[in-house]
Amino acid sequence: MAIYKKLLGSDVSITPFNANKLFTFNSSSGTNSSIKLETYQYRSESLYTYSTNDVSSSLKYFQLDHLYYKDFQLNVANKFGNVDYLNQPRELHDKVNTISVPSKLYGLEIKPGTFTFTTGSLKVVDDKNGNLIISGTQLISHSMDTRQKVFHLGPRNAFKQYDLNANFHGKEQKHPHPLFYYSRKNIYDNSFYNNLLNYKNVKFGKRVISHELIKSPKFTSTDGWSRMGNSKIETDSYNGNYYVRGGSYNQLQTTNNPIEFGKEYELTVDIEFISSSLTGTGGAILQLNQTGFHNLHPRGTGGKHTTRFTGTTVYSSTLPKKDLTIYLSPYSGTNHTASLKYVSLREVIERPVVHFLTTGSNSVSSSIVSPHSEKYNFNTGDDFTISMYADIKSTGYLVAKSTTQDGILFSQQVKGTKISGSSQNVSIPAVKKFPFEVFVENDDTLGIGKLKVGTWAIGKYQDELLTFRRSDGTNTPTISTPITTGSLYHITCMTSASVMSIWLDGKEMISGSDTTLLDTQNRANLYIGTKGEISNYFSGSIANLMIYNEAKSKEQIKSLNETTDGNPYLGNIFYSQGVSAITNPRYQEIGKKSHKGDYTLTYRGTHPIYENEYQCTVQSDEFNYSHNISTRKIQSDQYPELSDMTTGSLWKPYVTTIGLFNENNELLVVGKLGQPIRMSDETDTTFILRWDT
Repeated sequence: MAIYKKLLGSDVSITPFNANKLFTFNSSSGTNSSIKLETYQYRSESLYTYSTNDVSSSLKYFQLDHLYYKDFQLNVANKFGNVDYLNQPRELHDKVNTISVPSKLYGLEIKPGTFTFTTGSLKVVDDKNGNLIISGTQLISHSMDTRQKVFHLGPRNAFKQYDLNANFHGKEQKHPHPLFYYSRKNIYDNSFYNNLLNYKNVKFGKRVISHELIKSPKFTSTDGWSRMGNSKIETDSYNGNYYVRGGSYNQLQTTNNPIEFGKEYELTVDIEFISSSLTGTGGAILQLNQTGFHNLHPRGTGGKHTTRFTGTTVYSSTLPKKDLTIYLSPYSGTNHTASLKYVSLREVIERPVVHFLTTGSNSVSSSIVSPHSEKYNFNTGDDFTISMYADIKSTGYLVAKSTTQDGILFSQQVKGTKISGSSQNVSIPAVKKFPFEVFVENDDTLGIGKLKVGTWAIGKYQDELLTFRRSDGTNTPTISTPITTGSLYHITCMTSASVMSIWLDGKEMISGSDTTLLDTQNRANLYIGTKGEISNYFSGSIANLMIYNEAKSKEQIKSLNETTDGNPYLGNIFYSQGVSAITNPRYQEIGKKSHKGDYTLTYRGTHPIYENEYQCTVQSDEFNYSHNISTRKIQSDQYPELSDMTTGSLWKPYVTTIGLFNENNELLVVGKLGQPIRMSDETDTTFILRWDT
C-alpha cells in the first residue's frame, strides 16, 4: 500500500510559449497608466548653469545616449536592444522625443511589428527590425543597404561642437585657451565603415537643411502659383518676375497646399525694385498671409528677406490652412513698382553643417581629409553616386579624390639626411587621373560683368558653374550646370552605365558620356573643401556628404533630397525596454513632451507562459488503499484497521485528488478530478496533470 510514487524525468514536460495581449491607449488612459512622452536635449554647458528642467532633460539625454546610441557600432557589448548593424541604424541628434511604456504593460517585450502610434493623420509603425517609419513608406524608394554607403560626412555629432569653448565649470569662468576653429585628427565618419577624418580649421553650425516646398523663378501655374488681384499684377516678359504697379493687395497663392498645421516654415523672398525713381515714403509692402512682413521703401531695401511662421488652422476667414499667400501692395498709397524675383519655402528642419573658410587676413583655410581608401576608387565602368547639401558662397572644390597623396620624402630627394624633413610623411603629387572631382568655377561664357538686357530692366547677372569630372589620364569627361552662389542646393553627381549626370534639388540638370577607357584609380586622399589642400579652397557650408558605390534611381535621388540623407526612419524602438525614440529632426513634433491633441498607442505585449505537464502512471497493483475514514472498522484517522468490505474481491477504490510533493513531502500541486475515477487492478492508469505558470 503505497501513498507516494517518485516521478522520473521522462514523466515531466515543460513547454514555453508567448501570449501576445493587445494593448490600446489614448492620451488620457496612457497618462493614467504611466505611459510617458518626454523630450530630451543635449547641453554642452556645465550643470551649474542649468535650470532644474534643463538638468533633468540633459541627464536623461545622456542616459539614453549611453544605453543605446553612443559608439553604437564599436561598443555593441554595452548597448541595450538587439543590435543589427545592417538593418537598424541608430542616429541620435541634439533632440529626441521618447515614448516609454512600463514593463508591467508589455511583459517580456513589445512584440515586433505591432507598435502603432497615431496622432492626427500621421501613423507611426515599427518595421520589426527596431526602426520607426511612417505607415505606407515605400522602402524601395530609399537607400536602405548601409553597405553601399561607403562614406558619410553628416556631420551627425557636430552639434556637440557648436560652441568650441563651452563653459565647463560655471557661469563666471572663461575658457583659459579659447578655440576659434575646430582642428582634430582621426575622427570617425558616420558610415558603416568608420572611415577616419582629419578636420582642419572648420566651424560647425546649424541651418535649415530641407528640400524646397516652393522654389519659384517664375510665378506661373506650372510653378505652383495662382495670381489674384487687380490688373496691376504683371509678369516681366524676360525673366518672369511677379511685380506690381500700384493698386492694392495683389495676391500670389500656392496651389500645391504645402502648409501643415503646427509645423514651422521658413520663407525667403528676393525682392527687386524696377522703378526708375522712388521719392518720399513711396514704395511697396510685402505681407505674408495678411500679416506685415516687409516694407519696401525707400529704394535699396530689396534683396533677400527671410521670416519664419507656423502653420495655423486658418489664415483668415476665407483662406484654408494649407495655402501660402503673399500680398504685394503699394506702401503709403504711392503707386510705385516693385517685384518679387524669387520665393523659397522650406520646412524648418535644422541640421548640423560644416562651415568652410577661405584664406583671409588670418591665413586661415579649411579642409577635411579622409586618408586614401580603395572604397573611393571608382574605375571605368563602375557606378557611383555623390550626394550632399551645399550652401555655396564662392568658387572652390567641394569634394575630390585627386591632386595629392600621402608619401615619404627620402633623403636623396632632399639631398642629405641632415636636412629637416628627411624620411617624413608629406603630401606629394598624385597621378594625373582621378575617379571624381566636384567643384564650382566661374562661368565666363558671357564674360565677366556682361549685361543681360530685359524689356523694362537692366541688371547684372553672373552664374557660376557646378562641375563634375573624372579622368583616366588621357580622357577627362566633364559636365557642368549653372548655379547661383549664396543659395542652398542639394547636389547629386552620378555615374550610371557610363553616363555622368548632375542633379540639383532632385531634378536632373545635365548628363554626358563617361569617355574614360582606362583605370581612374589613384592613391590620392579624399579631400573635402579643397583641391589637395594646396589650392581652390571652398567657402560655404556642406552637410550630409555621402558617397555610394552604386547608381541611384530617380526615386532614390528624390528621397536623398527630401530626407536629406536618404533615411526614411523616424527613430528606433527598443522592444525589451519598452522605449521608442523619435530622433529624426524632421519629425520632432511627434511624441514631444508638450504633445497637443489626442493620440492612440497600440501594441501587443509578450508574456512568456510555461505549460507544465506531469504524467502520473498508476500500475495495476499500486494505490489500492484508501485514506477515507469510512473504510475503517472504527471511523477514526487514529484507527488503521480496515473494514471487511475493503478486503474482498469486489473492493474497487476511486481516485478524486492527485497531489505532487517535493522531497520533504510538502504538497506543491493539487489536481482535483471532475468526477471520481475507479482504479483498475488489471491495467495501468495514467493521469496527466497540466497547468500554466
